[in-house]
Amino acid sequence: MFAQVKIFVGATQSYAANDSNVRVYNDDKLADTMMRRASRPSSRFFKTASDLEQLRFLFMFQTLYCDDLLGNSEVMEDIKHADLVVGEILYLCSALVADKFDIPHVIISAATLSTPTGLAFGIPSPPSYVPQWGAPLTHELKFVDRVKNVVKWMLWYGFYIYDLCPMFNGLKVKHGITPSKNIHETLGRVDLILGQMDFVLEDPRPLLPSKYLGYYK
Repeated sequence: MFAQVKIFVGATQSYAANDSNVRVYNDDKLADTMMRRASRPSSRFFKTASDLEQLRFLFMFQTLYCDDLLGNSEVMEDIKHADLVVGEILYLCSALVADKFDIPHVIISAATLSTPTGLAFGIPSPPSYVPQWGAPLTHELKFVDRVKNVVKWMLWYGFYIYDLCPMFNGLKVKHGITPSKNIHETLGRVDLILGQMDFVLEDPRPLLPSKYLGYYK
């Protein structure tokens, strides 16, 4: 018997609606926010906003999208009987879904493993020699570069702890997801991480024995 793959997509994401594996659900909260945002000029925001401000904007939309998913009883009943939940490293909602039903969780990284959300999954990224996401460094990685790298790591860590975690903790509490765990344990729930490239092509990094990271081409 072949495994059946179901992809759950909000109604606003019309590009995927015709795929036979796609199951569409109403994402009313996201749709309402998008309608209100559409009346405001956004091009200037993305030209002038810092990386942190743009990430806050992105994760605000993601939490609305996740709230619609978690609040859909029909979808949740369908996922409840799944054998595996597959998510993407920039979109942490899959960690909440997997923890809610105690289902194995696989994360796919289509971007660098140094994204700020990588902190949630405990991916080793020591700033002493692994370039942090968005850090302007030279190939030599001189002393000044290392200082910039450490500062960037501190910024991303602060963003993860004080901005990202509270956003998803609100969803965790609202939908009654594993009250016995804190948000860091829930967001960090992963069984396998698949990166799109070998570390040789990206950046060398240590691997912890408790985490399995693979790569695919």
